Amino acid sequence: MDARSAAMSEEIEEMLLLKAIGV
Repeated sequence: MDARSAAMSEEIEEMLLLKAIGV
């Protein structure tokens, strides 16, 4: 996994966490 993919994965995880908390 390259750095770009890792950064995207982290951003997606944060978005999912915010979504889960908002629900």
